[in-house]
Amino acid sequence: MENCSICASDFKNPCTLPCNHRFCSVCIATWFTRSASCPLCRCDCTEWAAKWAQTEDAPLVIQMHYNLTRRREDFTTEWSLFSEDIHHMLAAIDDEAYEPVEPVEVVPWYYQTESERVMFTNIAELLS
Repeated sequence: MENCSICASDFKNPCTLPCNHRFCSVCIATWFTRSASCPLCRCDCTEWAAKWAQTEDAPLVIQMHYNLTRRREDFTTEWSLFSEDIHHMLAAIDDEAYEPVEPVEVVPWYYQTESERVMFTNIAELLS
């Protein structure tokens, strides 16, 4: 019997990628939280992984990862639209032309590093 290339053990609930490489479903799910490509041949599995994440066969870790990723993208889009609306309202109030500001990517707390959390906490304390 073959072994999983990630954990080097016998396959547990094997999963075959579009490139025909096989891995344990938990091993490949964990890998996909870092990169949506095959760990062996680097074949792009982005679409396949997103579809797989929505099935009951996918481990919970991959379902949660893709759900959070989609929510982050939705939040970033909404934030961008909100920023544009504020800019237009300010321009309507004051006849001066406002220079567009580069959008700042807002990183939800579950993606922030420890140093970012400390920085944002310190800024919040200064503002209060």
